[in-house]
Amino acid sequence: MIYLFFVIIHLNMDRVNSVSPDEIVSSENFTILETCCIWSGNLCPCFNFYNVNANMESVNFYFGKYYDTKYSGLRYNSCIGLERIDIPVNEVVLQVPAIKILDLEGNPIIISAIINYKITNSVNFYLTTKGDYSRIKLQGEAAIRNISVKYPFISHNGENSLKDSRDLIGQEFKVELQKHVNNWGITINNVQIVDLSYSAEIAQQMLAVQQATATMRARKIIIDNAVEMVRGVVNDLGKDLIKPEDISSLANNLIVVMAGNNHATPVINMNR
Repeated sequence: MIYLFFVIIHLNMDRVNSVSPDEIVSSENFTILETCCIWSGNLCPCFNFYNVNANMESVNFYFGKYYDTKYSGLRYNSCIGLERIDIPVNEVVLQVPAIKILDLEGNPIIISAIINYKITNSVNFYLTTKGDYSRIKLQGEAAIRNISVKYPFISHNGENSLKDSRDLIGQEFKVELQKHVNNWGITINNVQIVDLSYSAEIAQQMLAVQQATATMRARKIIIDNAVEMVRGVVNDLGKDLIKPEDISSLANNLIVVMAGNNHATPVINMNR
């Protein structure tokens, strides 16, 4: 019995060693009756042992008041008035479902993200959220909405955009979300955009815009190069091989041939 008594005292000392000083709740917060009930539970120690699994923390309350936090292993607490809350403290991957929002240009888009987080203070997490994990998802949606409206879907002048700057914007999501959950005892490790597209009602129109923009840029490159090639041809032929009045006609024909979509059909002038 003496040996068992010392084992119980040793296991109960985990209360002091398992939490930081600002988390320890003194027994003075409990009434005399509550304290007596708690210690009376030690008369039946066989009912007071329990196991805390790996990557879990057990937040213990007596009569609705926080008492201590126990980490993984064989633990002991008086069973009278005890309420145990097991909180997972491993890294968690949470997917924020696709939501429809407006980008900087007012275009409706569909966006979703993955949040990688970890509970670093199980006591604060339970006391502030009551173990409601859905609040993290709601705050994730709010962070995505707040940041996404600051950027266009596609960059037009080299500025940051949702499509081309996912890593940078993901970091902004992380900072924004951390502000909302900082008091919950949660650390946000990473936020990644996993789904990004135009909303269905404008998808076809925006695809046509993208195709027209790409065609225009390709045409500009072709024409710029065609002009340079014509300039080189005229300079190489020189005034000895080509008449000045024929330069404009030659340049026009060469540009039409090089910039046109169809294959050129040569025409030989037999009048000369």
